[in-house]
Amino acid sequence: MLENCVTLDVLLAATDTLHRFMTIWTSLRNTGTIAQCLYATHQRWKVRGIQRELLKSLVEFDREKALEEAARMQVSQDIASMAQVRRHCFFVLK
Repeated sequence: MLENCVTLDVLLAATDTLHRFMTIWTSLRNTGTIAQCLYATHQRWKVRGIQRELLKSLVEFDREKALEEAARMQVSQDIASMAQVRRHCFFVLK
C-alpha cells in the first residue's frame, strides 16, 4: 500500500489508516513489517521534504524494535535534524 502512494494526500490517508487500526496490526503482530515499510517509504519521500508524518508513524510502529539498528539510528538522526531546523527557523522568524 505505501509503495503505491504517489501523492502526499494518498500517503497521509495510508498512514492515517495504519494508525486507526493500530490495535489490529499489533494483535496480528504486523507492526514490525509495517515499520519496515514505513522506513522504506520514509527514505523515498524524505528527498521531497516529506518527513514529519512518516517519522511519527515509523516511531510508533517500531516500538518492538523491528528495524535494524542502523535504520533506527538514521531515524533518530532525521528526527534530531528536523528539530534543529525547526529551532533555527523559529529563531530566524523571531
